[in-house]
Amino acid sequence: MHQWITGSLPFWAWLLARTLGWTAAASIRYQNQPVDVVEMLAWGSRWEWGYYKHPPLPAWCAEMAAWASGGWLPAVYLASYLFLAAGIWAAWRLARELLGPDRAILAVLPLEATCFFTWMGGELNHNTALTGLWALGIWSLWMALAKNAWPMWMAYGAIVGLGMLCKYNMALLLAWQALALLALPEGRRALATPKPWVAWLGGLLLFSPHLAWLAGHDWITLHYLAARGGTRGGLAAGAMGLLGFLAEQSWMAWGLFIPLFALMGGRSRPAGTKPELARYLAITTIGPLATILLMVLLGKKVIVATGTN
Repeated sequence: MHQWITGSLPFWAWLLARTLGWTAAASIRYQNQPVDVVEMLAWGSRWEWGYYKHPPLPAWCAEMAAWASGGWLPAVYLASYLFLAAGIWAAWRLARELLGPDRAILAVLPLEATCFFTWMGGELNHNTALTGLWALGIWSLWMALAKNAWPMWMAYGAIVGLGMLCKYNMALLLAWQALALLALPEGRRALATPKPWVAWLGGLLLFSPHLAWLAGHDWITLHYLAARGGTRGGLAAGAMGLLGFLAEQSWMAWGLFIPLFALMGGRSRPAGTKPELARYLAITTIGPLATILLMVLLGKKVIVATGTN
């Protein structure tokens, strides 16, 4: 426990302050409940294994936060920022291994310039919940590979299952994580053991009640996704859609470019860098992003803004 705290007090102080501060800001900002929060509370009041748009976990969390606080809405906003805090923590833990403990906080501080983690982060929905579990999924698989211990593999499986109970997009990360295991020597060695397979099975078991619910409700969420999706006509329309996508994401998430500029301007590799971790992160971050960009270019309608869509 001591090594988790030593040299980490600035990070923990910032994480606590930003979580409580942005929760207070959301409480002041939202004179009326955001649409997503209303929807989550409406769904969560009826405990089901699925709802017509999405899996159930964020709605359950909204209902639990409201119930535990006696219906105090800021508790729901806090639950949303806690999901984001979990994602920030996972990124920081990976940065400690990649850059060293002294520089790790510099890798996550730019998130304060990203609206998804700040003024838009109070709307508890499937995207904010998935953000935290996505980052935890990347961290937990790396830790499972590094430690090669059953508890870490099972933790990874549980995070995978919970991520799928948030939003089906988690499957995209799973696909690229599987490719990462095949690409890395550590991953290929792990695949020769039962540990990753048992972890994936555990995640599937956690997700299976939702699958059973889907089968009993005519696969309603998939029909919804099919109706909301679609394809733009022609490559030109796809290219325009890609430009619009990049423009929208650039102004909303410009803070993420700050660490990239710092890396490009650096002349030496930080002492804490681990090449195998760098390769793993490249596959599991650039891979999903490239997939989304390719889908947009090919004309697929991709809903990217925060919200329950």
